[in-house]
Order: sequence, then structure tokens, then C-alpha cells
Amino acid sequence: MRNKKTSFLFLSTAIIMGTIGFLGYNALGTSPKDAIFIHQSLPKLDTSILSSDSDLIVRGQVKEIMDAEWNTIDKKAPIEPSGFDVVYTDVKVGVKEVIKGSSDNEIVVRVYAGKASEGVEVINDGESSFENGEEIILFLIPDRTPFNKENEHGHYRVMGGYQGKYLIEGQTGLSKQVTNQFENKNLNYLLQEIENSKYKPKQIIENIEGKL
Repeated sequence: MRNKKTSFLFLSTAIIMGTIGFLGYNALGTSPKDAIFIHQSLPKLDTSILSSDSDLIVRGQVKEIMDAEWNTIDKKAPIEPSGFDVVYTDVKVGVKEVIKGSSDNEIVVRVYAGKASEGVEVINDGESSFENGEEIILFLIPDRTPFNKENEHGHYRVMGGYQGKYLIEGQTGLSKQVTNQFENKNLNYLLQEIENSKYKPKQIIENIEGKL
């Protein structure tokens, strides 16, 4: 049984709107290592910032988690990897309510993490995680990261990493709660916070992830 190889990437720069970094690869060969770890230092974004700076805010349900792929042209593991070669996973979300912006009935949310078919796994501690069937509120922005090499426009990124996804829990009405990694609050309270801030001027630098 071969040893599990790992690689570590530590991204110390605080990244507000997306994932940026250089991935570690096997210095002794051309194949990526079996596991690539991305660590992010994310500043805390409150609901006011998430609401004002998101382009799209939706309430929806996870419909399908697609197979992870490489962001290379042929979607295969690179022979000679560059700093922005990475595995991504697309998540299809059925939209039940548009809270800000405009949207189709189904959208695609991209996370730069996942396990590709040849076994290489990217573990990103700043990304949101998704499960089929869960009901969620998402704060979304276009993917302006350098990982989006072809500048594709058919998907969104969660703003602030795991902070921009709230899981909706509870059975009915006033009992429904929302949670993310930092907080738990009443669903109606969150919706009111969004309403109060969603049309305020943007509070952080736009396109920051394309400039660092």
C-alpha cells in the first residue's frame, strides 16, 4: 500500500471575496500529490457587508453536486501544473426565492475543492460545503478568481467563503433558524437584516480577488 502524499499551502493574506493562492505539487515529479490543502485567513463579514456587496442573494435547495473536475482545458490532471491549476466542484441549486438581483430557476455555484476522478483531492478550509437536499440562503458574486481561467460566466461563487452560506433548519414559520460557521439566528431576522442592507453602497473593494 503506497504512502499517502500530502502537500500544504498556507495563504496568509486575508482574502475577502474569493480564493487565491498557489497550490503545492510534487517537487520530485510531474504528477500532483494525492491531497492538496488550501488554508485561508478570512476576515469576518457581517450580514450588512454580505448583503450590500453580493450581486445575487437567493433562497434555494441543493439539487445536485456534480463530479469534481480540474480547471484545465481538457479537465484532466495537468502534466506540468501551474500555480492556478486546481480541482473544482459545481453545485446545482434550485432557486425558490430571489432576495436580491435576478436569477434563473436553477443556478450553479462553484467551490474550489473536491476529489477528481484520478484520486487527487483538494481540501479548502475556506470554502462552503454542500449536501444534496439542504435548504439554504446564499450570498453570491461572479467568479473573478484566477482559478476561473476561461472567465466563464455560467456559475457563481459564495461571497466570503463559508460565511456566505446559511443552512435553513426547523419545520415551519417562526421556528426556522439559519446557521453558518459563526452564528445561529432566526430566519426572519436574517431576512430583515438583508432587506435593510442589500441596496447600500458596496463596503469592500470590488474585484479584490482579481488583484491580489
